[in-house]
Amino acid sequence: MREIQKHKHKKASFQNKPIEDQIRNGDWHWSHTLMLVGLFIGFGAVIWLANQTIITLWEISRYLLFACCFLLVIPYRIYRDKLYLERLEVILVNVLGVGPLLIALLLTVNFLVLTERKVVTYEVEKVNVLRSGFSSGNVRLEYKNGGMDDLLSLRTFDVNNYPKALHAKTVTYKMGHGILGYDVVRDIQFN
Repeated sequence: MREIQKHKHKKASFQNKPIEDQIRNGDWHWSHTLMLVGLFIGFGAVIWLANQTIITLWEISRYLLFACCFLLVIPYRIYRDKLYLERLEVILVNVLGVGPLLIALLLTVNFLVLTERKVVTYEVEKVNVLRSGFSSGNVRLEYKNGGMDDLLSLRTFDVNNYPKALHAKTVTYKMGHGILGYDVVRDIQFN
C-alpha cells in the first residue's frame, strides 16, 4: 500500500489557479469598459473614417487584424499578474478594445494632419438610381475616363443628403494627402 501512495500523482506546479480564483463573481473591471469603448466608439470611428479615406476594405481589414492580434504575443502570465486579466479577457480586450481604438486613432491622425491639399473634378457620364434593398434612395455616379471606379462608397450618394447628386454634371472632391500616406476626402460639391 505504501508503494502505491508513494507513486501517487502530484498536481503539477505549472497548472493554473483553481476555477474559483479565476472568476471575479460579476465584478466590473477596467477591461470591460475598454471592450465597450472599443466596440462602439472604436468600430464606429473606423467605419466613418474609412469612408472618408481612400483605402480599400482589404487594407483596412489587414490593419485591423494586425492591431487586434499584435499584443497577443505577450505571455499570459504578464496579463494575469500585472493587469489581472483572465484568458478570455486578454483575447477580448485585444480584439474588441485595443485593435479598433488603435486603428481609429491612426485613421484620425491621417484625417486631421494633411500634408498636401488638392481639388479633383470629375465629369459625370451616367447617373444610376439604385432602387433595391437598403439603397432605395441612393444614386451611384459613373465618371468619364473611369474615375474612382474602384471606390464605390465615394461615388454613391443618398438623395436625401445630397439632392444635387441626381442632376450633377460634374463632381468636385476637395482632398488632402494624410500624414500616414492615404488620401482623405474633405468635401464633395456638385455642379
